[in-house]
Amino acid sequence: MTLQQRKTGVTPQHRKFARMQWLIFGLVIVAYMMSFFHRVAPVALGTHLQRDFSASSTELGFIAAMYFVMVTAMQIPTGIIADTFGPRKILVLGCVTAAIGSAIFATATTIPMAGVGRALIGTGVAVPFVALLKLNASWFAPRQFATLSGLTILFGNFGSILSTYPLSVLSNYVDWRIIIAATGVASLSLGAAIFLYVRDTPSDAGFKSEITGLPPVARRPPNSSWPKQLRIVMANSATWPCFWVGFGICGTFFTFTSLWATPFLTKTYGLTKDVASAHVLVMLVCHAVSAIFVGRLSDKFANRKSLLLGLGTLYVLMWVPMFMGAMRHPWFSFAVFAIQGIGSTSYTLIWALAKEVNPPESAGMAIGVANTGMFLATALLQPLIGWIIDMRPEHGVAYGIAVLAAVSAVGLFSGMKTIETHARNIFPQPI
Repeated sequence: MTLQQRKTGVTPQHRKFARMQWLIFGLVIVAYMMSFFHRVAPVALGTHLQRDFSASSTELGFIAAMYFVMVTAMQIPTGIIADTFGPRKILVLGCVTAAIGSAIFATATTIPMAGVGRALIGTGVAVPFVALLKLNASWFAPRQFATLSGLTILFGNFGSILSTYPLSVLSNYVDWRIIIAATGVASLSLGAAIFLYVRDTPSDAGFKSEITGLPPVARRPPNSSWPKQLRIVMANSATWPCFWVGFGICGTFFTFTSLWATPFLTKTYGLTKDVASAHVLVMLVCHAVSAIFVGRLSDKFANRKSLLLGLGTLYVLMWVPMFMGAMRHPWFSFAVFAIQGIGSTSYTLIWALAKEVNPPESAGMAIGVANTGMFLATALLQPLIGWIIDMRPEHGVAYGIAVLAAVSAVGLFSGMKTIETHARNIFPQPI
């Protein structure tokens, strides 16, 4: 050890550990970005999909929603597998599955075939988020968790950003099938990199606790089983407010930004597809940037609930001018989308809350249960709004906005039922 190293206490092993932390975070973040890309892509590709498949609004909602149906179904299983077998294996399998789904979707000639492709994509990309949060809990200090969750949303939303205005413009020059096929190739390459470089815990990578400065990674006790742990999480009344916040706020946000925002703006306000996509881009950028500050503030002040309620109120209120048809001026409409993007970040705090009100060794399951709400809402709302539009062509989009406003209000009310954890695990430990 050099004199400088003795003074600072930083050794080559410390630096190697830091590089490993961020390499793992970076690789899985890219996988998460791809999940966001697939989630929002139907917004920019909607007109192309309707044209190539001769699809009605209901059928377009079905194609888009199949992604969310499988993401919903995968949330708890992903948490169980991540807690039981570790996130690395399921990440690799997820990348391969998403690649297969991309290939099927890119070559689909019928609506059912397109639905199968989207379903397999959803199955594969359901994995990175829960796996990343599990890796964050293993590789970083507990007080960094909400900050890293915000950082996750920031980078993850880059995938959404790419699938709004940039994808809308690109799809005018490159066939959407080629774009989707390219994402499949990227998924396979990413799976190979994760297999080579990601490890579930610092000890798996050969780092001792005196180097990491982290507490031992919580694992399921040898005499416990995942069904028992899942029952504990689901029987915990403090888990379910997190579920319903995700259902109401995140579910409506995903439904709007991943499919129906562009039709709303084009049909209600007569905007072009590209200008409408630019509105969604503004909402997603504001969402992504503010998420990192929300997580940081939550960690710094050890406060989750107040931030959740304040931002959630802002989010719900922004449906009012949309429903009232009060966004004729372009600057005002962009401002509404920006403010709602900021307010939507309220749901990002439910992951820390769900983790902190449940046993530490069941973090993946707890996050999976919370996530199920947000994706279940999207899977239900996307085709429902498509059906409303088909039944009421004149005012269907406006009615759809009213539905989203009502469901988001349910999410805000549920936020009042969450328990403040002050950024620490409060689950009663056995004496």
